[in-house]
Amino acid sequence: MMTLGGLTGSACQDGFVDRCFEKYGREIVEEIELKKFTSLEIMDDIEVELVSGAFQQVVLTTYEELLPNVVFTEIDQGYQVENTTTCLWNSHYKSPKLTISSPDLNFIVHRSTSPMYSKDTIQLNRLWLAIHLSYTEINLTIKTGGFVLRNYGKSNVKISGASDYADLFVNQQVSLVDCSQLKAKVVVVEHEGLNDMKVFPTDTLRGTMSGYGNLIYFNEPKAIKVRISGTGKLLSYD
Repeated sequence: MMTLGGLTGSACQDGFVDRCFEKYGREIVEEIELKKFTSLEIMDDIEVELVSGAFQQVVLTTYEELLPNVVFTEIDQGYQVENTTTCLWNSHYKSPKLTISSPDLNFIVHRSTSPMYSKDTIQLNRLWLAIHLSYTEINLTIKTGGFVLRNYGKSNVKISGASDYADLFVNQQVSLVDCSQLKAKVVVVEHEGLNDMKVFPTDTLRGTMSGYGNLIYFNEPKAIKVRISGTGKLLSYD
């Protein structure tokens, strides 16, 4: 079991990048012992796989000599996870990967350049996902009472599954938000983006559109109230 005390240091502190690359060691898998958490902030170049499970478990896969560079900092009810490697990581290594099972998780801030995804359905009471300064792919399947997306980055986001409501915001970026397979009773949108947003409302679709991107709904809800001030169009998918 790896504790937080062992996750400090720098493998590249000598400044000789080529020498650093020669000493990365073998790939290892370590279970990380953390306090119970409800929020995560993913920084830098860290891949994340969310898995379903009744108990909290965090597993880190990376190279032996680079393990100390993945740093967990406790913040309030959660953790900030950083990759502090000063080498050109993407050019030489696979990204460190976190495999996370946490039934109490409800808030994720994603600032990473590596993907975040799930291979099965993640059941959570609710999920708030905020995306900042990232340019990658996010693909999650969830079952939750409520889903909130705040996309301030350039990442493409695909969310599938079911939720009582979905509250979706995209700022003035080119990211594509695909929630066409997320069946939500109520969908509320604030679409400022330059690309399309796809949704699947079962009861109500409401919100605003002020960008160039279209809003495409994949089911005919009982009520639609969307105010359009940009050049994007409200479209029904036939």
